[in-house]
Amino acid sequence: MGKMDNPIMRNILFNRMVKGFSGKRSDLELLVEYSKKYLDADDSLSFFIDGLDKSLKADTPFHEIFLRVGKELSDRYKKRILTNLVFNQFYRGAKLRNEIRQDPETWVPNFVTVSPTMRCNLRCQGCYSGLYLKDGELTEADLDNIFTQLKQNGMYFVVISGGEPWVLKDMLLRLFKKHNDMFFLTFTNSTLLDEETCKKLAKLGNVAAGISIEGWEDETDKRRGKGMWKKIHTAMGNLRKYGVLFGVSITVTRQNLEVVTDDKLIEHFMDLGAIFGWFFVFMPVGKDPLLELVPTPEQRISCGKRVKE
Repeated sequence: MGKMDNPIMRNILFNRMVKGFSGKRSDLELLVEYSKKYLDADDSLSFFIDGLDKSLKADTPFHEIFLRVGKELSDRYKKRILTNLVFNQFYRGAKLRNEIRQDPETWVPNFVTVSPTMRCNLRCQGCYSGLYLKDGELTEADLDNIFTQLKQNGMYFVVISGGEPWVLKDMLLRLFKKHNDMFFLTFTNSTLLDEETCKKLAKLGNVAAGISIEGWEDETDKRRGKGMWKKIHTAMGNLRKYGVLFGVSITVTRQNLEVVTDDKLIEHFMDLGAIFGWFFVFMPVGKDPLLELVPTPEQRISCGKRVKE
């Protein structure tokens, strides 16, 4: 049994590592040194630690993400990132997934996306979920069973999509609490993330929010509805207040490419506390697809270059 497999030793290690997420470069350097010395990491985790070490030494942007994590997130979130993502998903889960993959007939994904409902409280232009039937939602028992099976197959990270997942707020909060060894990313329009909900998320520490934006206020309100820009900022303020992990989810269209890949927009949301960003290229769906929103081939190439930068 290695140090990571011993619960007592692992708890001591992770408590030490949480202190390294202080937002100070010197503490992060000590965390990396401590990790290389004491963590009996597998290949994927070693690759991650080595990458962080190289970034610190070469002063590349990668390590700055973790400095921001240290400044923005609560201690509970930092520990859940270490236990649920680093250990459960990338160490213990990776070992199990690799064991299952030894069977050439079996394929195991690293994570899954679950859409428990297609209901939503908004009607955004061109949204795929608006075209789907709203019956046949996954029940609490269904989701509980799915999450249990995922862990049995080495998956401790789950993306929750929709529809708007937070229309099932009470049910999801119960499940996130029950499966507190997993980490969940919810894609959301953020309108249901009021202060009380953010308090509950802070206590859980294992749920992140990817908040949908379309650009600045004009672009966001045009596609998502008047007043959405202000509501998004209110939700981000609530999340940041309680040290909850959040980022932005951006749909790239023919109309907003230049705006959503502008450094000023990204820095605006970083200043509000966003840690990560996901870029999705708009895809036409349904019998009456909005082809005028589909990026051109040249725009798709341009978007890839800008996201990489």
